[in-house]
Amino acid sequence: KILEGKPVQADQIAEATGGAGITALHSLDHKGPYPYYVPRAHGAAGDGTTDDRAILNTLANTTIPAGGGTIRIDRAYRIASNMTFPSKAALSFARGGSLSIDTGVTVTINGPLSAGLHQIFSGAGSVRFGTATASVTGVPDIYPQWWGAVGDNSTACTAAFTAAGVAAD
Repeated sequence: KILEGKPVQADQIAEATGGAGITALHSLDHKGPYPYYVPRAHGAAGDGTTDDRAILNTLANTTIPAGGGTIRIDRAYRIASNMTFPSKAALSFARGGSLSIDTGVTVTINGPLSAGLHQIFSGAGSVRFGTATASVTGVPDIYPQWWGAVGDNSTACTAAFTAAGVAAD
């Protein structure tokens, strides 16, 4: 399947090539100067059950250059041991994309984060936003919806609010 000369999404490129040979892709519709990195193009399963931490860690800490880049979280990526995303690694969550964090595991995010008001974190582990997040990227708000809170006046959202509070601490 040839995608040359046509506007495409990162998912289409990764699927068309089977993830082979894709190391970074520049998205024309991305407003920032950073290249996008698609974890599945680097061998991540993105199925929510396979531990994708090693691949995410390599992307965040080795593959992304000092000037920065964006990891596009487009599927459920499981993290089974502690991990820190450095300030040079921006995370951009597509709807349906999430980090599934195992019990007892902490994921620290020091770089920019972009997500809508939908769930992006799951599992019993915890998320921490490092001091670099607010000062470098200006992420002033942390939303309980990122942990699954819904505003329907019937769903219990205490756990989501608690997790958001822990992340903000």
